[in-house]
Amino acid sequence: MKVSIIVPTRNRSHLVGFTIDSILKQTVRDFELIVVDDCSEDDTEKVVKSFNDVRIRYFRHDNARLVAANRNYGMSQAKGEYIAFCDDDDLWLPEKLEKQLVEFEKDSTLDMVCSNGVFFNDTGDLGLMYEKSWDNYLTYDIVLKKRPVQTSTVVLRKGVIDDIGGMNTDPAFYVHQDYEFWLRITRGEYKILYLDVPLIRYRRHAAQRHMETFSLVTTQRLKKINSALHTEGLVSHGYYGRRFLWLLTIELLIHTRTIDVVTRLKRRLRRP
Repeated sequence: MKVSIIVPTRNRSHLVGFTIDSILKQTVRDFELIVVDDCSEDDTEKVVKSFNDVRIRYFRHDNARLVAANRNYGMSQAKGEYIAFCDDDDLWLPEKLEKQLVEFEKDSTLDMVCSNGVFFNDTGDLGLMYEKSWDNYLTYDIVLKKRPVQTSTVVLRKGVIDDIGGMNTDPAFYVHQDYEFWLRITRGEYKILYLDVPLIRYRRHAAQRHMETFSLVTTQRLKKINSALHTEGLVSHGYYGRRFLWLLTIELLIHTRTIDVVTRLKRRLRRP
């Protein structure tokens, strides 16, 4: 098995069929599609099974979980050499997997390949997800500052997950669980290639505008906090250990002023 594709879903019977159809139309055929249903109450199961394709493996949870836990479960069931992700409302372009696997074949040292994409909604395409302003090979600093990794674009070697573990399932990371995962990967000695070509269509919902504003503000605060702690030698540049992330998340949730977060983190990180 070449690629295991993980699609977590919940109550998206009206959308997940389009996602599955786009995956089944890939020019690469050697893959399995693992759909992890987070106790949907609509016709999601019926839609998934209507495709009647032996490459589709459907799993259902009867108790609600975070999307990170559903992705982790899918990864635990994966048989492929590579792991790919797709959200249940996004679409893959037909040559997505082929173009990414070619890069792995050209460079055996590659560990992960991600790409650009196109925003779209019910009215049509809305433009590129990213206006590239970084090197082709992603580092911790690039991922922290630019956030160029969109989960539905990613293909990575299964060995990376075997090494670092899955996504963080702590509820405190609900909004940024995939972001923390990419940061953790970039902290390791893994080679990550960014392809500046659109290989997916990323669906934008009206409610996402509010979340994107929140994410932008949070990212700006993270940069300031990381810099402030680094200058005093409390956190080495690029350090994103689990303890620091846990403390940081708590403080971000409690305090609205960045200076309060920095002050409290300094005090708590100095503790033995």
